[in-house]
Amino acid sequence: MSVKTAFQSGDCKALKKLFKDEGASANFYTDNGCNFTDWTGLMQAVAEGDEKMTRLLLKAGASVNHITREGGGKTVLHIAAERTELKSYQALIELLISYGANPAGPEDNEGWAPCDRAMLRRPYNMKGNLSMLKLAVSVGGVGSAAHPGGEGSEAAEAGWAAIHTACRYGRVEISRFLLDQGICTATQIDRRGRSPLHSVFETDTGSANAKAELIAILLKRGASPFAVDKAGLAAADLVEEGSDAFWQSLKKLLVRAAKVSSSLLSQR
Repeated sequence: MSVKTAFQSGDCKALKKLFKDEGASANFYTDNGCNFTDWTGLMQAVAEGDEKMTRLLLKAGASVNHITREGGGKTVLHIAAERTELKSYQALIELLISYGANPAGPEDNEGWAPCDRAMLRRPYNMKGNLSMLKLAVSVGGVGSAAHPGGEGSEAAEAGWAAIHTACRYGRVEISRFLLDQGICTATQIDRRGRSPLHSVFETDTGSANAKAELIAILLKRGASPFAVDKAGLAAADLVEEGSDAFWQSLKKLLVRAAKVSSSLLSQR
């Protein structure tokens, strides 16, 4: 039986024998369903949340630093950081870091380190990988500096900080963590002069409830509904007239907050 066959059938006993008795390498490539030719068994085990297989491969010498060029220049830690569906991912992330995986790098083809990917989750899961982010912070893997992005991307051009990314994509718990830890502030602006409150209104990725909660959090932390970017636009101005209920409900929250602020100011 080959290493690839044993792996694909989940036969850990056969794999152990191949590694120990026959000196087979744990750095083998396997099919991930996308026809990548440089996707390792370790990457597939992590992608599937298989902690037992991941431990076996790491003990046998599987590299945590391998980069899949066909898969976007990612390491196995990027892959783990992008996933939150399974409870085992925190244990997997800790395990990978213990074997030398670096939350702060290398960067993938879009300029994102694994700790950055923890905030930029897939659209169908709005949580973000908070476990990954906490681990990254504990080893100095994330800061308040401008976030990366591929050359010419909006992230790179605008110079987003972590809080802009988190608010833009509706990551409530990650935003709260960044603010609680003092990594970012609710009034932090990017190169366009936009605050995290602006970021909430820049894309419809994320649920309306999550965006509403973010607005409340940011306002409580000092964000101003009146703050304008370099183009003279406040966050509410980013919502076009006639836009759907998703945006109109969020705009009403800001308009209401602005009225309250104006009332308080007039009483002073």
